[in-house]
Amino acid sequence: MILLIILDTVSVYLSIHFAMLSRFGKDIAPTFWFTLIFLLIITFFIFLYQNLYDRKRYIKQTEIFLKIVLSSFFVIILYVMVTFFTKFKLLELSRIVMLLFFIYFLFFNITFRILIAPFIFGKWFASDRRKKTVVAYATHDNKIKIFRMIKANPIIGFRLCDRKKEECTTTAFVWCRGTDIGAVYRRIKGKLENYTLIEAIIPAFQNFRIEIGWTKIGGMPVWEFSNGNHHKLTDCTIRLLDIIISLFVIILLGIPMLIIALLVRLDSGSPVFFRQERVGKDGKPFMFLKFRSMKNKLSDEEHKKYVKTLINGKRKDGDIFKMEDDSRITRFGRFIRKTSIDELPQFFNVLKGDMSVVGHRPPIAYEVKMYKKWHKERLKMKPGITGMWQVFGRSSLPFDESVFLDLYYKENRSVLLNLYLFLKTIPRVLTSVGAE
Repeated sequence: MILLIILDTVSVYLSIHFAMLSRFGKDIAPTFWFTLIFLLIITFFIFLYQNLYDRKRYIKQTEIFLKIVLSSFFVIILYVMVTFFTKFKLLELSRIVMLLFFIYFLFFNITFRILIAPFIFGKWFASDRRKKTVVAYATHDNKIKIFRMIKANPIIGFRLCDRKKEECTTTAFVWCRGTDIGAVYRRIKGKLENYTLIEAIIPAFQNFRIEIGWTKIGGMPVWEFSNGNHHKLTDCTIRLLDIIISLFVIILLGIPMLIIALLVRLDSGSPVFFRQERVGKDGKPFMFLKFRSMKNKLSDEEHKKYVKTLINGKRKDGDIFKMEDDSRITRFGRFIRKTSIDELPQFFNVLKGDMSVVGHRPPIAYEVKMYKKWHKERLKMKPGITGMWQVFGRSSLPFDESVFLDLYYKENRSVLLNLYLFLKTIPRVLTSVGAE
C-alpha cells in the first residue's frame, strides 16, 4: 500500500506540473500547491473506494485497468464540482489545464499501476525468503486448484509449504464446505488459532455479490481473515477517527437536524427522538437514539415474532430484513427511514463512546436472547452506524449472512477498512439501495 500511495503522489505531482507547464510554461504558486494537496486527498479516497490499494487485486489486470480509468475520471469530476460550488480561488484551474491534467493523470496512473507496480510486486514478493508459506485444507482436486492459482500469480507472495522440511505456521487456505454459515465461521475461527492468515473459499457464498474476495478459485471468491489487526493502537486510532467523524457530521448537519426534528414534531407530535435500550460491546446496555419514524407507544410483540422468524432462518423467499409496509410508520417517518436520515442522532452515541461509526447493527435485548452461540461473537465489538451488512447487504440479506459479514469485520477491522466502508456507505445512502 505504501508503494501505491507513493506512486499516486508522484502521479498527481507530475500531472499537475506538466499540465501547468504545457499551458503557462511554469508552475503557478500558491495555486499549484493548494491544488496538489487537494487532488492528492481526493485521489486517495476515490482509489480507496475502488479498492485499488489491495496488492492482491493486481492479479486481475483487466479489472484494475478499468477501475483506474474510471477512478481517474471521478477525480477530475469531483475536483470540478468542488471548485464550482465553493468558488475557492486557490483551487481554480483553467479548463485547458484541467483537461491536460486528466490526460497526464490517466497516463501516469496506467503506467505506474499497470506496468511499474505489478513489476515491483512480482520482483519483491517472488523472493522465496519474503513469501508466506501456505498449506491447504481441502480435497485433493481443490488443493490442485489452489496451488495452480498460487503458482500462476507470484505477485501475491505465497509459496507451498514443504511439511517434510519445515514448520508451516503462517497462512492456510481453507475450503469451507457445507451451507451452515455458523459451521463455516467456527472452522475459520478455529484455524485462526494456529495461523496468522486464513484464505477461505466458501462455496455457500458462490453467488454472494460482494467485493471482499480478492480473486476466485473454482468460481468462488477468496475471503481473507487475519488475526493480527486487534492491537490497542488500532482500536485507539479507530476511536479517534470516530470522534473526528461524529463531530464533523454533528457540526455540519446541526441545522438540518434541527429542521428534521421540527418536521417530526409537526408530523406526529412528540417525542422527536426514539430512545431504546440496546445491547453494546460485551453485552453492556446503552440508550440508543434515532429520529422517531413510527407512532408513539406501540407494542413490540409483532417485531419480536418477526425477529424470531428471521434469526431462525424461516423467512420466506423475497422477504426483506426490515418489516415491509409497516402501518406503524408515520408519513414523514417513511421518508427519513428510506433516506437513512433517521440514523443521524446515532452520531451522538458514537461521540459518547457507546457506538462506533463502523460496526454491527445494535441489537435489542430480546434479539440477543434468540441468538445462537456463534451469533454472540459480534457482541465482542461496538455496534456501528454503518458496517459490512449495511454496505453489502442491508435489507436483502438473510440473518446468518449478515452476522457472518459482521464477524468478518471483527476479525479484520482496521482504520483503512473503516474508511473504505464509510466511503462505500455514502452512495448506498444517497441511492437508498436496500433501505426498505
